Amino acid sequence: MLHFRDMEAGFSKKHLSIILSSIMFVFPYFCQKNLRMETVKKSTGLYWILFFVSIAASVIVYKIGGGYSSMVLPFNVTFFAKAMDLM
Repeated sequence: MLHFRDMEAGFSKKHLSIILSSIMFVFPYFCQKNLRMETVKKSTGLYWILFFVSIAASVIVYKIGGGYSSMVLPFNVTFFAKAMDLM
């Protein structure tokens, strides 16, 4: 039975035990998944090459049509993030 003093505190002991047990049930799954994801080694050499090519393209576009150099920026950022293995 839910009392007024339990409603003031927010959660009763039963609610807290249910929340904690559900967290403890799900937590090992996420830890195990993250451990598997960290052990996978990806080759990023192609992305480094594409990043430097996109930098060269941005310099060329800047020399030709100054204001249009921002159109190459998404390629710079994407290839740099993939080369650093952030994506």
